[in-house]
Amino acid sequence: MTAAQRALHQLTQTWDGDLAWLVVEEKSLRLLLFRQGVPEVDHALDALDPLACQREIRACVAAWQALVDSPSALGWWLSVPSEQVDDWMPVVDGAAGECCLNQPLPVWAEPSDQAAARDVTGVLSPLQQLALLALHQEER
Repeated sequence: MTAAQRALHQLTQTWDGDLAWLVVEEKSLRLLLFRQGVPEVDHALDALDPLACQREIRACVAAWQALVDSPSALGWWLSVPSEQVDDWMPVVDGAAGECCLNQPLPVWAEPSDQAAARDVTGVLSPLQQLALLALHQEER
């Protein structure tokens, strides 16, 4: 998680606002909220009902933003499986000036044969991809 956070900060270093990071890893969901690069909230979510999770996420963000007189713009990074990105985009409130900061990550491992291509268990999660990116950048 720490390595992934380092990569996230590198990828979003040009963003000048607050950052919300939604992490879906296996059956676990977490919302992390950063102000000026410092994590202020780490909130575990119950993954059973996606709509309830989205409401809980928005309530958590609203409560966090209410702690300051004028909150900064909020950028989102969604570390969710690619097939679920559209399902989670409703948490990003474009009408309030929020935006999604996600960008393509490198593809680290190509399947070696057709059998491996059908085996999705070998695919890195978005969180694992971020962590690997940080480690790769540190090797340079």
